[in-house]
Amino acid sequence: MAWFKVDDKFWSHPKVLLLSDSAVALWVRAGTYCAQQLLDGTVPARALRLLGTEEVADELVDAGLWTREADGWKFHDWMDHQPSRAEVEERRERERDKKRAQRARGSSRVDRSGDGRFTSPDASPDVSPGDTPGESRSGPEGESPATRPVPSRTPNGVSIPRIREEFERAYAGWPKKTERKKSEAKFVRLAQKHDPSWLADQVIRFGQAYTQTTETQFVPALVVWLNGERWTDELPVASREVVDQQWTAAMRSAPGDPCAGGHRFLEDGTCMHCTERQGGRAS
Repeated sequence: MAWFKVDDKFWSHPKVLLLSDSAVALWVRAGTYCAQQLLDGTVPARALRLLGTEEVADELVDAGLWTREADGWKFHDWMDHQPSRAEVEERRERERDKKRAQRARGSSRVDRSGDGRFTSPDASPDVSPGDTPGESRSGPEGESPATRPVPSRTPNGVSIPRIREEFERAYAGWPKKTERKKSEAKFVRLAQKHDPSWLADQVIRFGQAYTQTTETQFVPALVVWLNGERWTDELPVASREVVDQQWTAAMRSAPGDPCAGGHRFLEDGTCMHCTERQGGRAS
């Protein structure tokens, strides 16, 4: 569950006092919608019919509470007051990890005494005959657990410096530079299951595809992409509209076009119009 936060002074803010009741209702309703859908404060035009009217939305724009976007509206300073999509998904991922760990601990409890009392194997190294319950033994050569060195490698044997080096390479190839610390933390966790070089290659591969097909504002934060393990998705491709726009722009600077209707290439590399003329079909 995601929450939409409303300041307790909202009702008395000068911008709000001049609003109609319909505008206040739309602001609150749209805020909860954005929080639920993890839209980072963007209200799509297609969703407005479920929330209010365009006339009332313009009232919020005039008051400075919303800004008009290409395909809808956006809350003013949403990120300053509300949790971002990346933060919500990161929190949910932590909660899932915590529950998985709790279930794993519960399933590993075994009856060691034979009298029906179950204990966890995780606790057995800390207490042995002769030890005082509740006290942990020292490590090798009298080293206490609190002073043991931090591991320099992950459980799969990959060094932490190498993982961070691969993250730097991956982050450099991602088109949207945001949520860096959270992205790095998630990358390090994933590198304990996947080869970090391979993981970085996947990030770069998708980053290049996003760069060629998607405006930066619509590219997900790297931590969001990693949380969803979206390297299993199909690579993003440009829409037909984008391809046509790119083609039209290229043709403006190209030499004379032998096809009156403009070249349109088929999958085999031939021009649709040229092929029709050679084949004697009507263009």
